[in-house]
Amino acid sequence: MAHPTLVYQKKVEAHMSDTYFNTLNYTLANEDTALERDLLRSGCNHVLSVAGSGARVLPLFSRHPHKVTVADLSREQLLLTELRIESARHFDRGDFLAFWGYPPRSISPQERKELFNQLQMSSECRELFNGIFSANGYQSVLYSGRWERTFSKISKMCRAALSDSVEQLFSFTDEFEFRRYLALEFPAWRWNALVFLIGNSRFFNTLLYRGRFPPKNTPGSHYGFYRAAYDRIFSQGLPRENFFLQLTFLGEIRFAEGNPIECHPEVFEDIQSGIRSAEIEYKLGSVIDIVEQNRDVPIDFVSLSDVPSYFDEKTAHDFLQRMMPGLSQDALVVARYYLRILKGIDDSGYVQLSFEFDRFFAAEKTQMYTTDVFKRQSA
Repeated sequence: MAHPTLVYQKKVEAHMSDTYFNTLNYTLANEDTALERDLLRSGCNHVLSVAGSGARVLPLFSRHPHKVTVADLSREQLLLTELRIESARHFDRGDFLAFWGYPPRSISPQERKELFNQLQMSSECRELFNGIFSANGYQSVLYSGRWERTFSKISKMCRAALSDSVEQLFSFTDEFEFRRYLALEFPAWRWNALVFLIGNSRFFNTLLYRGRFPPKNTPGSHYGFYRAAYDRIFSQGLPRENFFLQLTFLGEIRFAEGNPIECHPEVFEDIQSGIRSAEIEYKLGSVIDIVEQNRDVPIDFVSLSDVPSYFDEKTAHDFLQRMMPGLSQDALVVARYYLRILKGIDDSGYVQLSFEFDRFFAAEKTQMYTTDVFKRQSA
């Protein structure tokens, strides 16, 4: 079994906000990593991914990379990722879902404690989650992050504004009937008014970003951005099949059809075997620094999450050039942007492939991101 290592790097990017990035912000998933999984070739030698909640890393193991480096500015997010990876390594799928609090099975706090005590993990990880579970009585931590708590508040606003229509949205198992309901009966004007109310920088700055809300440079208003994103999500299929819609309207994942991709039976089996065969390393620090300083195994795939949305202008211009020494020939770099599209990127030595993957972008469950895919050109 490969033994993961945790490396603490003290240097961080000065443009990042300590108040936002050094707390436990995500515990479920704010992205649909099915996108990155689709872009990652099987048997890749070295993958580097931003940690987030860990749910954005797990699906990458299903492609059986030889080495996975997990990077984050937050120690807590790295340790949460370690807990997620070790639970997927050790538990069968049923216990994995129950331990984290995904439907359909629920377990008692005592059962969760017994499962937690079975896991092997670093002393730092055990110390952190011993404290968290002791404080919350061994309840699930799935909705404990700041981002998830924000959407719990949004879901209460949805239920107040839309009343029984919320439950009705998730009652459909036939897409034709759902489309009919959406066109003829759903109170669209109340929903649009709610999107207008919450779809602004002040709301998210207050509840989540603490003054670090990304400066918007995409066309149109904040309301137009969120309205269009949710329209795209509603066009994808049944609401009960989308974890992000469930979180928005219900404050939780209630229907197993909407569980994120790492919970799907065929994917989980591949994730588990991928974890057991991979070398895993955790690094605390700026993802750009970590790639730039990599002199070990060249990195073939970099999943940046939406970290570039928060770059200052200089870093936005030269991040691809800074990373180049740590990348293999033909490496892919996947960057998501939230509200802000990076302009003036120095992409010399790379080719832009985003236009080739429109079908993957259209299937992404949250629809809140613009995505770039860069390929390092062979010398």
